[in-house]
Amino acid sequence: MQPVDQHKLMLIDRDEFNRRIDHIKSQMAEPGIPALLISDNANKYYVTGRVFDGYVYIPLEGPVIFFIRRPVELEGDGVVYIRKPEDIASSIGLNVPEAIGLELDVLPYSTATRLKNIFPESELKNASGVMRRARAVKTPAQIDMIRHSGIKHVHVYSRIQHIFQSGMTDMELQVEIERVVLVSSESVATLWSFTWAMCLSATMPTHLPPMISQWEVRDWTRRCQSEHVAHQ
Repeated sequence: MQPVDQHKLMLIDRDEFNRRIDHIKSQMAEPGIPALLISDNANKYYVTGRVFDGYVYIPLEGPVIFFIRRPVELEGDGVVYIRKPEDIASSIGLNVPEAIGLELDVLPYSTATRLKNIFPESELKNASGVMRRARAVKTPAQIDMIRHSGIKHVHVYSRIQHIFQSGMTDMELQVEIERVVLVSSESVATLWSFTWAMCLSATMPTHLPPMISQWEVRDWTRRCQSEHVAHQ
């Protein structure tokens, strides 16, 4: 497996990106949405293969623009760095759409209002359904990923009977299963990097204290760090 270039915005290949954009644009045409501004992380991941702090602007006509706040080292076609959402207006310039689609089903009201104010002359439309329908149609590459994921899941589930021990709690079993997934993956370096980053995240101790405590009890935090360093 080729190492991931963390400076590249696009972590899916160009052909796959074009297929996904075509899916989105085909769904934009019917409800009359000439431009879409994506801010939901799941949808940004669908378009680029990564999550970042920013927005993806998809017009029916014209190139896709990636408005990025962080991380600041991302590179690629269509990348425009901004400090705040209001900076989007100057980049769009005179090509203000008649209507703008936002993911109103998932956006907080304050965020939706702020983004709509960037396009004061544009009609506001809900584009949540556009993204749901586009993502529902899987590309061949996505189907292949699902197939490979299923094979890996079969491998992991076949080992559960061997890692379960009498007296184990549900949490202890869950942590053991997670460890098996990590150490048996063909992309172990990437997975360890991601997992260790999560271990260091400020949000993880808040939301997952039971799992963190199990990692500490079993000394897996130190082992996780050692594996991460070993695979650098």
